[in-house]
Amino acid sequence: MLARRDVDLVEKAITQMEERIVQLVNDSVRDQLYPKALECLIALRLGCIQEEEADLFNSVLRRLRGLFDGKKRNDFWLMVSSRDLTLIHNQESDDSSVSPSEAKAFLSQSLSGLDGPSLDKFKK
Repeated sequence: MLARRDVDLVEKAITQMEERIVQLVNDSVRDQLYPKALECLIALRLGCIQEEEADLFNSVLRRLRGLFDGKKRNDFWLMVSSRDLTLIHNQESDDSSVSPSEAKAFLSQSLSGLDGPSLDKFKK
């Protein structure tokens, strides 16, 4: 769907992917489905860069952080953070309003106060 330039279809595809990511995380027994959810998030990020929809992706990532960071499925957010999967910044996409430093700060804010060793199991 992302290959078509119809804005309504692109937004619909992004919304559906966000819903699927949330479903995978919430339906996961422990972290069983987290890798699949992470793959979806990575694919969504790449697609949004290609389609110049950085702000939509950034909104999705902010919502996901709000759903999972410091909450029941915090371990999924730790996995996202450990992979440096952050906001799309303006050096990656011209349509982004986020600077590289803001993108980096986005992850460091969510990781503040957490031990580094707890992230080791999520690193490749």
